[in-house]
Amino acid sequence: MHPLNEKVDLGDLTITEDTITFEKRGFWKTDWKIEIPTKKVIWKKVSQIVGEDTAYKQKMSAMAYFAGHGPMTSFSRNTTFIVIPYKDEKGIEHAPKFSMDKQDVLEKVSKFIYEKMSSKK
Repeated sequence: MHPLNEKVDLGDLTITEDTITFEKRGFWKTDWKIEIPTKKVIWKKVSQIVGEDTAYKQKMSAMAYFAGHGPMTSFSRNTTFIVIPYKDEKGIEHAPKFSMDKQDVLEKVSKFIYEKMSSKK
């Protein structure tokens, strides 16, 4: 999950017919988890956006810094985010943004979302 213009949280995304689960990886265990019931997803608001890949920028800047070149912030590239809005158990709407760095995973997630959106029409 990549909140735009904020800290990047890397983790594992698991999708089943009933839930979309994101688990932030910690050193020894899961730090925290978001579990979105698919019945709570606001399918008509699911979207795709392009934004800065902050995970790439942080990684490349850190590598340059530790290689002795000082802090650098000129590393940048764009990536595609999938926004999955949903309402939580209190009726509050959230819109987490997810980015997958492997093309085959992005294709599977996109196919799942397309099938769900198509069945809701």
